[in-house]
Amino acid sequence: MAQLDEKQGSKPMPRALRVALYVIAFGLLLAAAAMLYFSFADDLRFAEDQRALSAALPTAATAVSTATATPTSTLDFTGWEQEDAAYWASLKTGGAFARIVVKGTGIDDVAVKGAGSSQLAVAPGWIVQTDMPGPEGNCAISGHRVTHGHPFRNLDRAGIGDTIYLYSPYRRYRYVIDRILRVTPDHTEVIAYTKVSHLTFTTCDPPGRAVKRLVVQARLVEVVLLKGPAVGTVPGS
Repeated sequence: MAQLDEKQGSKPMPRALRVALYVIAFGLLLAAAAMLYFSFADDLRFAEDQRALSAALPTAATAVSTATATPTSTLDFTGWEQEDAAYWASLKTGGAFARIVVKGTGIDDVAVKGAGSSQLAVAPGWIVQTDMPGPEGNCAISGHRVTHGHPFRNLDRAGIGDTIYLYSPYRRYRYVIDRILRVTPDHTEVIAYTKVSHLTFTTCDPPGRAVKRLVVQARLVEVVLLKGPAVGTVPGS
């Protein structure tokens, strides 16, 4: 009798409420599908932009060989001002700046000159107010971690002592990570000039939020002129 009374006392869900719940569920499904579609389309656009930038960057910077190069302590800046410095100075905003490779993170992209919203939509961008890669100074490159191809999504996988390669049209620059920071956006000193040549990567932290910046800094340890059959080689690739 108690079970019967329970059934008799229960009331069916109002039809209007059922319809509203169905509409909400359908809307959530549509929103999720739209997010997946736009993410996929965004990745495709980024890949196309990267192919175009790779084609625009001189072959020496983008060619990949499976040969293993032996790291050295060479810092060969012979002709740097007439070659790399001249190339970067004459480059238009949005032009192919350099190829960057961070071992162990999956980062292997062509960066562009400029770090405005339109440049970062297609590639990591060199902050032009900072220094060029060279004998001294701090070259800063920024990139997205979530949207626009998320080139720096896995930057947090980089660790102290890991290697970063930067390929100009003429040289391979090898850097070793010596500092990793998480700072608020007002800490602009992380991209300030340094007497010892450094490369600095910045991206939002945590992913998808601009609360802080993940900053990875690396010290220049080798500069090799690109020539011969192993042009553009990532050692150990």
